[in-house]
Amino acid sequence: MTDHVLAQILDKSRAARDGHFGVLSTGEKLTAALVLNKPEWLAKMNYTMAEAVERVGPEWMARVPAAARVLEHEAELAAEAEAIEQARKRNRGMDIGF
Repeated sequence: MTDHVLAQILDKSRAARDGHFGVLSTGEKLTAALVLNKPEWLAKMNYTMAEAVERVGPEWMARVPAAARVLEHEAELAAEAEAIEQARKRNRGMDIGF
């Protein structure tokens, strides 16, 4: 069974992370700020952490930790993939044809 609310939170948080913050609703912006651990975004919107939690509501707040874990895991995988690619590039220069 797909958790459509979690999928929506992930979609909106990725959009915010990737610079598309302005197209989100206030609730989506607040959720993304919580998922991405961006208290400065909350401050710019004149929200305290408590006000953001209240505005987001219990259904979405219950999924914020899971969304944060998913995005953190994605970032780790991307960093690993980048490290592998960099190692491949370095090793290409060392290839002596065996």
